[in-house]
Amino acid sequence: MGTAAPLVGRSTVSGFAERTRRNLAYIEQAHAQSEGERVHLVTQIVNSLLGLVVFPYGYFLGNQAWRLAATNQVLDELDWPRWKETEGQDLKKAKNLFDLIKYLRHGISHQHITFSGTDGLLSSDDPCPENVVIKITSHEPKSQSKNWEGTMRASDVREFCERFGAWLKATTE
Repeated sequence: MGTAAPLVGRSTVSGFAERTRRNLAYIEQAHAQSEGERVHLVTQIVNSLLGLVVFPYGYFLGNQAWRLAATNQVLDELDWPRWKETEGQDLKKAKNLFDLIKYLRHGISHQHITFSGTDGLLSSDDPCPENVVIKITSHEPKSQSKNWEGTMRASDVREFCERFGAWLKATTE
């Protein structure tokens, strides 16, 4: 068994994010081996949003270099799964990566997450990430009116987590 490269400390954003990515990969492996009976991959995917979106957002909010990099990152330039943003009179669209992470962070932090099946026949508790849709909504802090809403298949959220984690690593080194 080979030795893995040492990790940066978990007190750092990149160290915590890398551990989150490794845990997700481990749960995926266990899910594949147990046919989904003992571990809950969709739950782990959402838990990974904490380590890869919520925690880094709080740290980087005060980091001008990261904020500038995220603000300058146009979403259409990323080869990542896209959140399907709900259209509506009072709903905003993410203009860049910083906006998207901000909306996701607010929705996740304030428990504005719901799950549904991909069609009327599937359950939101389906163990297969391809069959579950995750909806996250963001609300204005003072009025609590909804200002952003996005949906994505759980399997695509997993890929989003991986891509954003790699982006974080690349921008923090």
